[in-house]
Amino acid sequence: MDEMVSVIIPIYNCESSLPQAIESVINQSYRNIELILVDDGSVDKSADMCDKYACQDKRIKVIHKKNAGVSAARNSGLASSTGEYIVFLDADDTLDKDILEQAVLSVKDRKTIYQWGYTVVFGKEKRYGSTLITHDLSKDEIMSIIIGWNVADVNLGVFFRSVCGKLLFADIIKENRILFPENLYIGEDAIFLLKYSKYIDTIQIVSNCGYNYRISDTSAVGRYKPDLLAQYEQQIEILKDIESQEHLNIVPAIVAFCYEGFHALIKNSQKGYHLKKITKREQYHDAKIWFKRHSYLMKQKKVESSGMRKLHRLQYKISRFCPFIGQYYIVKFFLRRE
Repeated sequence: MDEMVSVIIPIYNCESSLPQAIESVINQSYRNIELILVDDGSVDKSADMCDKYACQDKRIKVIHKKNAGVSAARNSGLASSTGEYIVFLDADDTLDKDILEQAVLSVKDRKTIYQWGYTVVFGKEKRYGSTLITHDLSKDEIMSIIIGWNVADVNLGVFFRSVCGKLLFADIIKENRILFPENLYIGEDAIFLLKYSKYIDTIQIVSNCGYNYRISDTSAVGRYKPDLLAQYEQQIEILKDIESQEHLNIVPAIVAFCYEGFHALIKNSQKGYHLKKITKREQYHDAKIWFKRHSYLMKQKKVESSGMRKLHRLQYKISRFCPFIGQYYIVKFFLRRE
C-alpha cells in the first residue's frame, strides 16, 4: 500500500467546520496522503486556519486563490495533486478514520469506481444511509444512475451523483483532461462523474458508511436560486451531447432529469415567493419555460417510466394529455407532503 491518496477540500468561509474536516483526513489510519486545501477567496478565518495546519503537517498543501466557485477550486486542487488516487471532501463534512485504508485495500481494477456510503448529520443527530447494493452494471446503467435514473436491484445512495465518498484514479482524470464545468454550481459533480465513467466498467462498494455529510441551516439546498433555470438548461445540453457523442441508451435517464428539473423549478419558485424574492405572477415562470422547451422529451411514449421516482412517474403518466397547470397541481400536492 505505497500509493498516495490526494484528498482535495475546496474551502470558502467555513471556519466553524473546517478543523473537523481537516483532522478527519490527517488522522486517517492510512498515512500516505496529501491533503490539498484550496482556499477559494475566504474572508473569514478559514485561510489562516489552512496555513496553520500546513505548518503542523508536511502532508498539507495550501492554495490561496480568488473566489471562483467550488468547481474552479476543485480543478485547482486536481492540477496540484500528485497522488495515484483522488478523494474529494467538502469542508462541511468529515471522513471516518479508516475509510481511506479500506478503499485502497479494495483496489483490484483501475476501471472501477470504489464507493463508500454516508451518514447524514443534522446538528448532533446522525442518520445512517441505507445498505448499498450493486451488481454487474452496463455502461448505460452506470451513466443513467449518475443522471438520476433508478436501476432495479441497485442502491448506490442518494449522494451517488456527488464526487465525494469515492476513490478515483488520478491518471484517468489527468490523461483524459476531465475537469469540473466552472460555469455550473448545480450538477457539476454529475457532469464530472459522467465524463469519468466513460473510462470505467463497474462500481464496487467499499463500505456502507465512511462519509459524514453535514446539513446546516445555511446549506445551499435551502436557498432560493434565481438562475436555477439557466443551470438546468446547461446541464441538459451537456447530457444530450454525451448521449449523441457516445451513442448510449440514456434517453430514459434524460427524461427523468427533465421531470427532476420541472419539480426543482417549481419548488425553487415557491421558496422565492416565500422569501419575497419574486412576485406571485413570477412564481412559476421558469417552470413553464422548462416544460415548454422539454415537453417533447417528457411526452415520449417509448420511454419506460419505472425507473423514475414516484412523483416523476405520476407526472410522466399524465404528461401526454395534461397541460402545464395539471403538472403544477400534482407537484404542488406532493410538495405539501415533503
